[in-house]
Amino acid sequence: MHFGHDILKIADPEQEGRLLAKIAALRQRLTDELGYIIPNIRVRDSTELNSKEYNILVRNIKVAQGIVYPDRVMIITDEAKKKKFPIPEDAISGIFPVCNESVYWIKSEQVDKSISLTLVDPCDVMVTHIKKCVIKYADEIITLESTAKLAEYAKEQSPVCVENLIPKYISLVDLQKIIINLVREDVSIKDIVYIFEKLSDYARFSQDPDILSEKLRYSLRKHICTKHASKDKILYAVTLPDNEEKDLTDSCNMAEYRKEIILSLDKQKNLIEYIKSSFDKIKEITDVQPVILCSPEIRLSLFRLLNNHFVEITVLSNKEIVDDFMIETV
Repeated sequence: MHFGHDILKIADPEQEGRLLAKIAALRQRLTDELGYIIPNIRVRDSTELNSKEYNILVRNIKVAQGIVYPDRVMIITDEAKKKKFPIPEDAISGIFPVCNESVYWIKSEQVDKSISLTLVDPCDVMVTHIKKCVIKYADEIITLESTAKLAEYAKEQSPVCVENLIPKYISLVDLQKIIINLVREDVSIKDIVYIFEKLSDYARFSQDPDILSEKLRYSLRKHICTKHASKDKILYAVTLPDNEEKDLTDSCNMAEYRKEIILSLDKQKNLIEYIKSSFDKIKEITDVQPVILCSPEIRLSLFRLLNNHFVEITVLSNKEIVDDFMIETV
């Protein structure tokens, strides 16, 4: 992470900055929640950036950027309007890059304590952005070496299972692809022994990494549903009209080594607009992030297509829904 001069005060421990401590806590939390051990994150100030700007780089290539105001806190515009919070005249408008939402940056003393607002400090904005990036760009971060360490750890717990699987049925490279598929969609690999046990079963019938990762998702469906549902076990879902889903299924073809949905630019645009307008409707009902619900045949390909257009997207197949969860379709 590179950042401008004004951000140094929240990054430098000598100035009581908390950014480095929060990044360290994020790495530990990701390990605890996802089983995903990310490499060290280096931070430094840069004279090439605006004083309040930061960039996130993966393998020295910029993948994201944002602006924070170290002496202010962030509030989401929609939440402020819903709760009728009077926006101060000196509030600074901006965009929360993690979810592409409109926000205001205000001074903490301007917050009316009688109004319950979600206040986000600059450190938390940056750390949340890092989290999204290390998940989205898992394919560039998860190496063969880190995959081998996962396999070694699983082998210590269940040697027969791992020895039977690698390299008899799947290679380390294919295992890496499977792990990446899961992590990129925020699916936990923490129970790695269970994952290897399931792979040992499934790999007897197919060695395709995409097929195997989809079968693993089915085995982990309770975890997946719990992660994306409300406290009342409701999944707010966007579904596609039958004719549209059929078109997507017909457009799903092999491209290089994996299946992809190949659409014209007009069809892509219509699909994106349909989903975006549906998401906007759901926002009026609930704060729970909606999911896209589709057939198992196109689930992974549809995620890959939409992931290029949405900051955050969850695509579930009909088969992944556990019986005690309710679908609220918009």
